[in-house]
Amino acid sequence: MIRLGTVHDLESIAKINSDGWKANFNDELKGFSYENILERARQHKWTEQAGIDAYVYEENDRVLGYVFGKRDGKNCEIQSLYVALGAQGKGIGAKLFQFLKESYRESGCQTMIVKSLKTLPNRKFYEKQGGRLQEGKIVQIGKEEHQEAAYLYDL
Repeated sequence: MIRLGTVHDLESIAKINSDGWKANFNDELKGFSYENILERARQHKWTEQAGIDAYVYEENDRVLGYVFGKRDGKNCEIQSLYVALGAQGKGIGAKLFQFLKESYRESGCQTMIVKSLKTLPNRKFYEKQGGRLQEGKIVQIGKEEHQEAAYLYDL
């Protein structure tokens, strides 16, 4: 079931997020530990920020994934979409993606963008959702530079 995220979901969101970072990057990313992510989530009130749409996917009272997005006039962006490592490949990410995409379409957004990194396997997920690949900028993560991949969707 997809529902609005709340402050009570922050621990689950931080765990899913930190596990995702650990699975894709090396241990030098100390700033992406569970504790640091949870503290940032609490400080910035991820689920309560004005202009941020936060939804979680829950089964049996357990958060298995989340999506955060932001509207900016007729343009929208998925800022973060993660699924718990043990729950990947079961369609949860696609459900969250489609839910937010449809919500944005209904609210009058005309385009939606999702940014990832060219080296991450999640690129295939965004391609499967029908996004058009756009070149992104170079971003610094830890001590390494990475090329962004941006996917544009017409709504």
